[in-house]
Amino acid sequence: MMKKEMSALPEPVKSFNEELAEMLTQKPPVSSSKMKDITRCAMKAQKYYKHIVMSVEKLIQKCKPEFKLSGIYVIDAIVRQSRHQYKEKDVYAGRFEANLHTTATHLFRSSKGDQVKICRTFKLWELNKVFSYHSIQKCLNNANPDIRKEGVQLAEDSFAKMNTDKPGVNVDIKKQQKDLEEQRRKILEQQEELKRKQEALFQQNSAAIPPILGNLLHFGQNDQSDEPATKAAETAKKVKVI
Repeated sequence: MMKKEMSALPEPVKSFNEELAEMLTQKPPVSSSKMKDITRCAMKAQKYYKHIVMSVEKLIQKCKPEFKLSGIYVIDAIVRQSRHQYKEKDVYAGRFEANLHTTATHLFRSSKGDQVKICRTFKLWELNKVFSYHSIQKCLNNANPDIRKEGVQLAEDSFAKMNTDKPGVNVDIKKQQKDLEEQRRKILEQQEELKRKQEALFQQNSAAIPPILGNLLHFGQNDQSDEPATKAAETAKKVKVI
């Protein structure tokens, strides 16, 4: 960012950008203390959240591949803290989601190992309802299928482990599984019913075919049997005339 542009920014935004710039001078992964500093500056600059989101998006776009993973962790830390601190008044999640698909294209310009972790983060966002299912699927579609599968599996395992000690969550999961099984059973029953109706209709149509063919054959035989008799009568008339 140009010095002139930097000087025109509000102080909270400048402080945040300085923390981001300092992060790039350290070898990844980002330390927890540095992530806390970045997050704290983002919360102080909530009034200028559009500037903060733009700074993070630009960082992810322009940074070296080894810092892409740090970029998505910055988004995660800011959004989680904002949702915790401001509840329904959170402004960061919606702003990040607006350009999440474009951000994802830059995030996946990283190593295979980092891409797996990025996919894991996207899937955890979906499971925890941080961003919408539609937005997350668009982002995951940018990843290599094998990498996506590995990252998604890691996320699902982590999510299940995190919720192991939460009885209410376990009940909800079991209820969802039961509902899904019930839906599958109803679908199978509908398919079987449709199959029976199709077979009955086929048998009904098949039963109607023989009489129709019989009538056609009988009609053809009458035509063939009458033809020689007509010719014989005509021949007899000619003989009499002669």
